[in-house]
Amino acid sequence: MLDKDKLGELVKIATKASEKMLQSGYPDFSLTGIKWDEEEAEWIVSFYSDYGNENSHIGVSATANSYVTTGKYYE
Repeated sequence: MLDKDKLGELVKIATKASEKMLQSGYPDFSLTGIKWDEEEAEWIVSFYSDYGNENSHIGVSATANSYVTTGKYYE
């Protein structure tokens, strides 16, 4: 979760997930949402794309200095 004064971190989280989408070969996609998964203690970033699976979800977790992707999920 993020405190209200740390909302700028959402840009970093979305950017990290976008990098994973590009690495996975998606040439074009749109961000559709970001939500906190309490059970997994990670952010789930959702995308829509006309390529491959239409709805993709990327898990992103915080490390000491940055963010890392934890996995890719499809709907």
